Parts: sequence; structure tokens; C-alpha cells
Amino acid sequence: MGGRVFCTRGIHRQHQSLWIVPSATWAELEAGLRGGERGFQFGGPRARLREYLLGYSEEAQVDRQGRVLLPAELRAWAGCERELMLRGEGTHLAVWALDEWRRYEQAELTLGQVFEDAREFDWRESRHGA
Repeated sequence: MGGRVFCTRGIHRQHQSLWIVPSATWAELEAGLRGGERGFQFGGPRARLREYLLGYSEEAQVDRQGRVLLPAELRAWAGCERELMLRGEGTHLAVWALDEWRRYEQAELTLGQVFEDAREFDWRESRHGA
């Protein structure tokens, strides 16, 4: 496999996880966070999100067996020292300490909450890539 990815803090409400983002997706994310801006801008949601995702990111290598060594500082922040949960989330992988994943699942992914989200989701719009 080989190649490079970017590791950063994940965004999952009040729960700590890590994201592993392929380099091509990372370039798109970074461009979106910069928003075509020239120079540095202070304040606002985009700047805060940029600081959070880009400021804590580290580049990592993918070895021939498809493994990524997560940076020690990010591992420690997310508590990813022993048992992990790895989830594909479309554009990236999310890595969770298993205990944190279970707390998130109980708090955020109840069947009732997912059902309500599904009712509000515009399925027609999603088929057309909008």
C-alpha cells in the first residue's frame, strides 16, 4: 500500500477520537478551511476549525501492510493506548479508544436518535451527490 496520511483530532461532539485522512482528502480539507483566503485571518468559526484540525495534525506514513503509526501525542490525547475501535467514515477513518467509543455510542447513536435523523434526511438530494 504505502503512501502518506494525516492524523488529527477528530470532531465528535464532546468525545475524543482521532482522524486518519488520506493526503488527497487532506488537501481538499485544508483548502476548504483556508477558503481561498490570502494571508492569515483571525477569529470566527473557520479559523477555530482550522486551528483545531490543522494545528493538531501530523503527517504519518502508511507501511506496506497498510498500517499507520499514530503520533504519540495524539494517541495520548485520545486515550488510544490499548483496545481501539476503527471506523470508516467515508472520507476518513476514525480511531477511538474502545471505552470512549462505547460512551459515544451510548450517548449519540441511540436507535431513536438515528431514526429521527433518518426522517429528516433528504434521501432524494443525496442520490444526486448534492
